[in-house]
Amino acid sequence: MAHHLLLWNGDILIPYATAGYCSLFFLRKRPRVLLLAIAGLSAFPLAGMAWPALQAAADGWRRFGGHAEAVHVYGTGTYLEIVRYRMYELVHFSWRGYIFYWPGILRNMLIGI
Repeated sequence: MAHHLLLWNGDILIPYATAGYCSLFFLRKRPRVLLLAIAGLSAFPLAGMAWPALQAAADGWRRFGGHAEAVHVYGTGTYLEIVRYRMYELVHFSWRGYIFYWPGILRNMLIGI
């Protein structure tokens, strides 16, 4: 989280860390349970695209129009203003991208198990 807020908000550390932590639950499960979880996690993005409310939540940042504000803050803001804006983005927008992205990370970790 510190890396995300203080250095770079485009890192992969948060989704990998949370998916890795969740994958521990599956560490000693039967192969059948793993295969079912892998199948469900593979189907989730496809089912989610057919669910308009979930798609709208994932697409919220673009609908909000935050791109112009982000360009302004990252281009001209002080370090503290940028860190504050990263916190704002994390709370309001960054999690939305994980709706479809994170299950694939967890699925890949389960394949590794």
